[in-house]
Amino acid sequence: MKKFIIILIILLGIWLYKNPIGYISIVKPGLIIYSGVPILNMDILILPTGKFLIQSKSYKKIELSQNMIDATIDRLGGGKDRPEVVIIGQGLNKEMLLPIDEKLIEFFSSWNIPVYYGPTDEMAKKYNELKKQKKKIMALMSTAKPMEGIAY
Repeated sequence: MKKFIIILIILLGIWLYKNPIGYISIVKPGLIIYSGVPILNMDILILPTGKFLIQSKSYKKIELSQNMIDATIDRLGGGKDRPEVVIIGQGLNKEMLLPIDEKLIEFFSSWNIPVYYGPTDEMAKKYNELKKQKKKIMALMSTAKPMEGIAY
C-alpha cells in the first residue's frame, strides 16, 4: 500500500509539473486542460481569479453568456478581480472559426478592456504569455471543431 501511495504522489507531481496550476497546458478537439484539470467536450470560462466555470459547448456562435456577464459585472466595479484583458478561443478549425457576437466585443470595449480572439490553440498560448506577466485575464475557450458544409 505504501508503494502505491508513493507512486501516486510521484505521478501527481509529474502531472502538476506538466500541467501547472493557472495555465492552459493542452488544447485538442473536445479537450482542454486548465490548472491540471482535464475538461472533456465542454467550453471553459476562466475568471480573473483563476477559478473556472464549465460552459455548455457552442457550435454556432460565441455570445455574451449570462455566466460571462455576471462574472464580469461583479468584477468591473474596479475591484482587485477586474479583468485587464479578455481572451476568446473561437475553436480549433482555423478555416471555420466560431463567429463572435459583436455585443460581446462592444461590452468589454465599453469598459476599456482589450479583447483578443482567434483559434483556441493560439489564444491558449496568448493566455499563458499574459498569465506569466501577472495579468488578470478572463478567457472563454471553445474546443469546438466545426465541420465544413454546416451553416453556422
